[in-house]
Amino acid sequence: MSEDAYKRAFKREKMARLEAEQLLENKSRELYLSSQQLSNAHEELKKNHTELVTQQSALVKNEKLASIGLLSAGVAHEINNPLAFVNSNLDMLDSYWKAMFSLYQAIEPLLNSSDISDEQKSALKELIEEQDLEYISEDFKTLFEDTQDGLIRVTNIVQNLQHFSRIHDEDWDYVDINASLESTLKIINHQVKNSLCDIKLDFNCKELVWCNLGELNQVFLNLLQNAIHAMEDTPTKLLTIGTKEQAGNVLIQITDTGYGIKKENYQKIFDPFFTTKTVGQGTGLGLYISYKIVKDHNGDINIASEPDKGSQFTISLPIKKAS
Repeated sequence: MSEDAYKRAFKREKMARLEAEQLLENKSRELYLSSQQLSNAHEELKKNHTELVTQQSALVKNEKLASIGLLSAGVAHEINNPLAFVNSNLDMLDSYWKAMFSLYQAIEPLLNSSDISDEQKSALKELIEEQDLEYISEDFKTLFEDTQDGLIRVTNIVQNLQHFSRIHDEDWDYVDINASLESTLKIINHQVKNSLCDIKLDFNCKELVWCNLGELNQVFLNLLQNAIHAMEDTPTKLLTIGTKEQAGNVLIQITDTGYGIKKENYQKIFDPFFTTKTVGQGTGLGLYISYKIVKDHNGDINIASEPDKGSQFTISLPIKKAS
């Protein structure tokens, strides 16, 4: 092979090698870009799937709560009518009993009176002993008070049930949240005293907050009563109530030193009818209603808790009225 032919062959080989290297580089770049696009698409798919699952869960929950709301409204309506009759009849029964008891008290002295015959005295005494009127007169008051307490509980449950389907558009205004918390504390002052818990106030919110005061007071009442209940059997009883401003919101924090909430109950704590209290001590509606009210205020409510150390509920509400 001549020298010129060798040079031409070498040049062709070099060019072919460069073209192959360039082609390999281009293909590698395309492969890398395709891999990146695939990875991005995968991440986007994961994100969309997570959002879809979250939205589906929210839809299922909202549908469930809507169904419960309709059911609750119907049940509350059905209970309200007979409840009104029972309350009315109980008031009449109280007046009737007082009249009968007055008669019994008037008859008792006759047993030692000379105005009636021994035969009449004997008949009266026998009737009193046979019917055990002395015991009835003592026991009736307790039974009546227990019945009244039971009716009050039923009435409260009905009111809570009605709250499921109730939306208040009235009574919104700018209010002093600190004063609202203090007034709620005064309402449950007897519970605070009986619980022997200490109260610490840490109010740092100076702004008036746009809200429905009546509904927020119900939230505060539920959370404060729960906190006191949580500290019933704990050696340290400290209830801390604080407010502060943060990024256009007011944060309201209610902290107790109670027995805490188990982590497995975190997801259920705001569900309707969920309660860890013993039968007869709670309806499981208080925290759900509180959650609903806070959400109706475009706010959030969260919980942080440690077993045997206590719990902290944090409510975040926008300070200003939404434009």
